[in-house]
Amino acid sequence: LTFAPQDKVRASYAPSVSVSKLTEEQSTRMRRLLGNIDYLSCREEEGAELLRELTGREVDTVLDPVFLLSNSQWSQLAEPVEHPDRYLLQYTIGDRAIHRDYIQRLADQLDMPVVSIPCVPMDMNTKNTEKRWVGPGGFLSLICDAELVCTDSFHGTALSILFKKSVYSF
Repeated sequence: LTFAPQDKVRASYAPSVSVSKLTEEQSTRMRRLLGNIDYLSCREEEGAELLRELTGREVDTVLDPVFLLSNSQWSQLAEPVEHPDRYLLQYTIGDRAIHRDYIQRLADQLDMPVVSIPCVPMDMNTKNTEKRWVGPGGFLSLICDAELVCTDSFHGTALSILFKKSVYSF
């Protein structure tokens, strides 16, 4: 939050640390940057502990925001996106070709088109997908309307479960 004015409250709600150890260089930088944040929390207990060790401060472990609303509340935030009547949604934030190959084979077996939310460069050149560049409301809509979701994302998986969608989570 280095962009935030110094005289404003700076709070961090439910970030993911995503690692269990930091290098000395990372620790030094994180310690300096976290010193400017008034309220710290983390969505993982292990991450909260790491932040406690770095800062010597209390760090609450809190629920990821995706679980703070019901599926009907999330649905109200969805914005319509044009898509086929029946489709497999690909939302992959990693760059593993093996996942995309699996998704294509699955779509072929199910005789469904693939609608993709491109996230990494390899998604830009995929020929057998219909790409949708969407904001948060479109993201929700594409998950909510999909027949099947294939994802390597925590939030893609969590929202698929909330919307009661069939999901393959890599």
